[in-house]
Amino acid sequence: MTSTLADQKPGHYVFVASDTYEDNGRRVPAHETVERRLKELRWPIYSSTRHKTHLRPGDHVAVYLAGMGANRQCFVAKAVIKNITSATRAQKYSELIGAEVELIVELEQVSAIEPAKPILSISKELSFFPIGNPRWGPILMGGCRRISNEDYGVIVK
Repeated sequence: MTSTLADQKPGHYVFVASDTYEDNGRRVPAHETVERRLKELRWPIYSSTRHKTHLRPGDHVAVYLAGMGANRQCFVAKAVIKNITSATRAQKYSELIGAEVELIVELEQVSAIEPAKPILSISKELSFFPIGNPRWGPILMGGCRRISNEDYGVIVK
């Protein structure tokens, strides 16, 4: 018996947003970027984003804010992937200087995690978090991290 996409359990991921810069050099805090993306129900996937080939409709995502602004180092929202499409020419250069958008993830069932959940407050419950290592930042590098169903549950509960 072969399984279909409908038979597969959803994957779980963390989408990471960092501060960006406009053409004029102004720093755009990650929380502003996330607010816009979630309002538009779209998340850009760049050519260097990790796990981009594994994402599929029905997968669950938690949104994490890196950077320097409000709610930094916090999980702030959750969503379900509705669809994934190739970026149009206009979308390819819409957000980051020097980075090309490859895919657009369309989102649904978007909701805030309230209050925002600091990663350090749940770090001991996350299987991917290196306990005792003060240099934990690299665990969320690459724009997207695949996580377990259990880790997702800890983040969004």
